[in-house]
Amino acid sequence: FQMLRRIRAEHGADQALGRFKRGLREQYLMLQLDEKQALAQLPNLLKGHEQQGPQLFDIIKRIVTAGDPLNAEAQRRLSQMEQRFCPSTPAPRRRRKGKTASAKGTA
Repeated sequence: FQMLRRIRAEHGADQALGRFKRGLREQYLMLQLDEKQALAQLPNLLKGHEQQGPQLFDIIKRIVTAGDPLNAEAQRRLSQMEQRFCPSTPAPRRRRKGKTASAKGTA
């Protein structure tokens, strides 16, 4: 519970405590009702806020790892969340360099 208070103080201090708790409960219930659909909707919810994804995932990770160590299933689920909040960006393409004039003349 202390972790949630710290996170609220850091990121949601402008929200009343009751509203913050209600929001957490709603999110939890959505996951309970249809986990796959809730996970599938994350990219839509993050649209326009993609840069905040890693920061939001860090908050989630702090909450779920605040207690006992995660079992294999919980780690798998956390990994799924990370993939949605922190999608890897493709590495920039590197241009192929042709042989330079100095390299052609040496052998």
